Amino acid sequence: MTRTRILGLDPGLRNMGWGVIEVTGTKLCHIANGVIATTTALTLGERLSVLHEQIAAVLAEHAPQAVAV
Repeated sequence: MTRTRILGLDPGLRNMGWGVIEVTGTKLCHIANGVIATTTALTLGERLSVLHEQIAAVLAEHAPQAVAV
């Protein structure tokens, strides 16, 4: 049976939530979740850079086949 990993993103500049599930047939399994937090003390460019770096790390660690926002 095929397994598919899906990364879900709840976008935000201050707090971006994420979660990874694995789907096998009709079964869903929680893999991991977290929040990427930035601070208003950073510039917009710096905040976007933090989000990019952290999302890239989540992608590298969990290797999802699909992403939903």
